[in-house]
Amino acid sequence: MIEHRRRFFANWKRSTAKLARYCLACGLLCIQPGAAQQIPIVNPPGQDKKPAQPLEIERVEIHGRMALPSNITRPAGPFVLLLVNETGNPKASFVVRPAGTATATLVFDAHTPEVRRRKAGLLDLHKGQYELAAVDSEHVLCTITIK
Repeated sequence: MIEHRRRFFANWKRSTAKLARYCLACGLLCIQPGAAQQIPIVNPPGQDKKPAQPLEIERVEIHGRMALPSNITRPAGPFVLLLVNETGNPKASFVVRPAGTATATLVFDAHTPEVRRRKAGLLDLHKGQYELAAVDSEHVLCTITIK
């Protein structure tokens, strides 16, 4: 049983890192211009090179009309939002938006790159409250609070 858990965690960690590298390296993020800032991956020439800070990953599993965790509270700064689609519908679309508005900050849809039902997007949100919602039903699955 312990060996199974070790293999599962190693495979999960490897596929999560692979997805994050793929999305960041190719720039295949569904971020609307002006709504969120994309973090530059490479320092422009001529600037002092600072050590790169690792990006934090927030993982959300979506099961039907609920998500685990249902609330995320984090400090301001860039992070990768990793969605694991366990709804059974591979074409399900999700959106991150400021609470109470219809303007999308990040869209996870059929065009978002995917590895084993996992989709990732880079976010750098300002202080406030945001919602992760299903596009088809407008049902709020998770609340993201940036302090």
